[in-house]
Amino acid sequence: MEERLLIIINEIRNDKGEEHVAEIKPELSLRKDLGFDSMDLATFTARVDEEFGVDVFETGIVDLLSDVMEKLG
Repeated sequence: MEERLLIIINEIRNDKGEEHVAEIKPELSLRKDLGFDSMDLATFTARVDEEFGVDVFETGIVDLLSDVMEKLG
């Protein structure tokens, strides 16, 4: 799961011309640490839903990667 999340995150960051993240750290914030804006979050949500079949924002706001990982189980 973490490897697939890392691929999704780095593809989004690559599209923005930002450096790749080397590893998944649960304490990383999607907005503050990864630099995701609202469009990036929408893309991330769609990609995660496509990959894992889970809408991580379905039950509310998600900020940290640990929140995402918890929802993915």
